[in-house]
Amino acid sequence: MIQAAVDVLRAAEVARACHRWQTDVTGRPYFDAHVVEVHRRVARESTAVQAVALLHDALTGAGCTEDELGRDFPAHVVDAVLALTPRSGETPAQYYERVRADPLARQVKLADLEVLTDPARLTELDEAARARLTEEHRAALAVLS
Repeated sequence: MIQAAVDVLRAAEVARACHRWQTDVTGRPYFDAHVVEVHRRVARESTAVQAVALLHDALTGAGCTEDELGRDFPAHVVDAVLALTPRSGETPAQYYERVRADPLARQVKLADLEVLTDPARLTELDEAARARLTEEHRAALAVLS
């Protein structure tokens, strides 16, 4: 139990470091505006789900590597983060099928989509961004549900 709690704390530290220079589409620090919100939605779930939620975007332009995650986290956590990381040349359908195949990744992606399409957040975006996110959410739910 103690080690699991340490994994979640370590995931928060790693994610904060990975995203330290990033901002979200509204200009707020990415870690606080997005990563913490995704984690909040799974905070009552297993520590593995919580760690994946904190790390879900760590490999997407954030400066972290798979090797770095592999040194700090169990393989099933790293595998879920890899499943959540889009790959060059893949279609959205391929991406969501991969996410659906990993139970940890699927649970975190559903929380991620909830955050991305939160009505309060959507009001901060322009119409084109709102339409794009709404369509992506619909398509993702069709595969993930």
